[in-house]
Amino acid sequence: MQAHCFHLATQASVLPKDLVEVPNKTIVLVFGPPSLSVECPALSALTKAFPRSPIIGTSGCGSILGSRIHNEGLVITIIQLEQSSFKVMWANDSKESAAGAIIGKSLWRSTLKGILLLANGTTHPDVLVHGLNLAIRGRVPIVGGLSGASAQHPTWVLRRKELFSWGAVGIGFYGEHLQFDAAAGSGWSRDGSRIDLLQATKTSEGRIEELNGHRALPVFLKAIGGEAWSETEFKAHLPRLSLAVGAPVKGQADVLRMPLEVDFRKGTFRLLGDTQAGTFLTPCRATPSSLIASTRSAVSTLARNHPGPGLFLALNSCGRRNSMGAQASDELEAMASGLPKGSTMAGFYTYGEFGSGPNGASFLNYTSMVARLWEGPF
Repeated sequence: MQAHCFHLATQASVLPKDLVEVPNKTIVLVFGPPSLSVECPALSALTKAFPRSPIIGTSGCGSILGSRIHNEGLVITIIQLEQSSFKVMWANDSKESAAGAIIGKSLWRSTLKGILLLANGTTHPDVLVHGLNLAIRGRVPIVGGLSGASAQHPTWVLRRKELFSWGAVGIGFYGEHLQFDAAAGSGWSRDGSRIDLLQATKTSEGRIEELNGHRALPVFLKAIGGEAWSETEFKAHLPRLSLAVGAPVKGQADVLRMPLEVDFRKGTFRLLGDTQAGTFLTPCRATPSSLIASTRSAVSTLARNHPGPGLFLALNSCGRRNSMGAQASDELEAMASGLPKGSTMAGFYTYGEFGSGPNGASFLNYTSMVARLWEGPF
């Protein structure tokens, strides 16, 4: 397997030399800014150079190439398989569970090694990945993420030169010579020093209206020691706050959620995903050093599995980037320094990550997912 990763300005019309298309063996991944236009010369150059290969991509809150973050231009990854194969399945069904099932049923066969899942425009990503889990029964790793947006531009997923505001696409990788591994870096710890588990006692379409039988926001603020915070102070602290969903499970990473659409007047907030009444929630905290250490550990785990070169896909949370500020580049540098010699790394900052655990894939937040692809020998 060969992987070529490079940055390309959106106005560039010339690609790097020596890029060769191998029919049925080449996949082109594109990560770029929400402001991307289908008319940009870079996309035209890609479609001309790879007329018979799938060109698939998504917007991000920054694209990743090695240890660098790119807020403009495109990060291109060209995967050329040699002994293995792939299959692409799109689903634009309005029901997330149906879209997940469509992708899973289409991609499943006994030689499947892993799935890269990209999605956009869904308000229930947990339902999407649940449908996919049911179809493949949790038998292979699933990694990926939700498209990222900006204040001025919406999210998109890319299919050659078409941008879609809603869509989900899965890429399945197959073959006895292919290895597809994944690991997650969290770095968040449950803050049990102030209060035990919170329970969502009243919810409506993902909005948490009551915790422990009282207005949700005051209970949450008390749990994190922020009773006296103004709305401005709360927003300043928000990038370093999250909620773990469900009771802790030994050996399994927490599923994290960031409070969104906080309403100080009504005392409510929303969590991305489908949070039902009765769900337990625990406040979590992190520091830049704990986030960096967890991501370094994830890369080290994958590197130990196979010391040779490979393609590393970084699906990192935009929440992590926001919480770390200028230190976000330190996290990428820690990842890049742990890559085996000759490896390449590319990816994007997501609105939420898909990652596999002991009980199948989950929709995560604030997590750094890292996937590794390579072809044998093992």
